[in-house]
Amino acid sequence: MSHKIHIVLFTHPTCVGCGESIRRMQRLEKEENDIDFEIMSLAGETGKKLGEKWHIHSVPTIVFDDDPENRIMGIPKPETIQSILSKLRK
Repeated sequence: MSHKIHIVLFTHPTCVGCGESIRRMQRLEKEENDIDFEIMSLAGETGKKLGEKWHIHSVPTIVFDDDPENRIMGIPKPETIQSILSKLRK
């Protein structure tokens, strides 16, 4: 594998579905060797700035490989995650 796929999960303290999204992505990170997973809160200054730059308007939102075009909004389904990862691994 030439590079790790960077995955950013945008959350917020008031988000109802963020906990489940975090658990799913942490499980995935343990199963896959080529993933670098990061949690970014929109309540923090860094999260706010990156969220504005990438036009994140709802949480949970997951961005793959620092490309806001590769995103999942809402609690991620395993098949949707795998579809994006397969595309990025080609």
